Amino acid sequence: MSPSEQTLRRVFPDLCKHLPLQSYLLTFPRRRFAEGDVLLEDGAFVRYLPLVLEGLVKVYKEDEQANEVLLYYISQGESCIMSAFYCLHQERSNIKAIVEQSAEIILVPAKS
Repeated sequence: MSPSEQTLRRVFPDLCKHLPLQSYLLTFPRRRFAEGDVLLEDGAFVRYLPLVLEGLVKVYKEDEQANEVLLYYISQGESCIMSAFYCLHQERSNIKAIVEQSAEIILVPAKS
């Protein structure tokens, strides 16, 4: 088993119970992001569903006075439910996502 397969099995054990799905996930881009990198801007179309292998991502909105309203954090073994919603409905995002701690993320294309 490759290091990539081992990591995927450790972080997403439920997804990896089905070998074809695990093999499928290994075909998607896997990228490292630095603290402060913006993953999603307000008003953008969601192009990828993020699967966080390590690190921390903050998901938030801005109110009328440009104050941050925290929605949730995405950490190891998690994904972004709002991104999934926008992917399925092909709508523009009304949230922002920024890397809080350097992260490694599998980017599952919205149209795969």
